[in-house]
Amino acid sequence: MIFYKNMTGDRLLPRIAIATPLAAIVCFTSACSFTKDKTIAEAAVTAFNEQYNAGEFTEIFEAADPRFQETTSPEELTKILAAVQERLGSVEEVNQTSWKVEAIPEGSLVKLAYDAEFAEASGTEEFDYLIADGEARLLRFNIKSEALMN
Repeated sequence: MIFYKNMTGDRLLPRIAIATPLAAIVCFTSACSFTKDKTIAEAAVTAFNEQYNAGEFTEIFEAADPRFQETTSPEELTKILAAVQERLGSVEEVNQTSWKVEAIPEGSLVKLAYDAEFAEASGTEEFDYLIADGEARLLRFNIKSEALMN
């Protein structure tokens, strides 16, 4: 335990007495923020799947983070997602299997994984979203399925 001198007198007070309540407030606030950011990212996954099912691939691209947009063009993304849709069909049902929220300088990085039932096969979906100012921006997604291997 570390002690410090009280500013109004010579009495020594334990530093832990101040640090503990402060740490609890920070942890509680972070937990609330992380829960909110996870919820925002989950809504973004729902929107992604709705746009995927509707063939709105350009809209997916336009809503993505600029770092995502630098890795592909709208035409390339459309080609990839159209091929996935041809093989797997539409997303019918998803069940979240894991999630992780990390604080990063730009906001929060939310990683979500789902077991997915598509119209023609099953697979998994993985998403990374940047949450900043209450908005989700897609950084990365991955769709895996045995049906895509054939």
